[in-house]
Amino acid sequence: MSKKYDLSKKSDMRRFMKDLEKEALEIGKESISKNGLDIECPHCGKEIHAPLGLSKCPKCGGEINLQFQ
Repeated sequence: MSKKYDLSKKSDMRRFMKDLEKEALEIGKESISKNGLDIECPHCGKEIHAPLGLSKCPKCGGEINLQFQ
């Protein structure tokens, strides 16, 4: 974040928090889209590694649609 903030002002603090949250979500989304995520299959309950988007559980074959919001 290269923006300037005067954190003694409430409006700048709100803007800083909003920008910080936005950047953290972007970093998280990028990391998950590159690496996938360890999740519990909603069908069989087994721990699996799933990529973002549509995939199938390697244990039970159930369809999983992993979305990042």
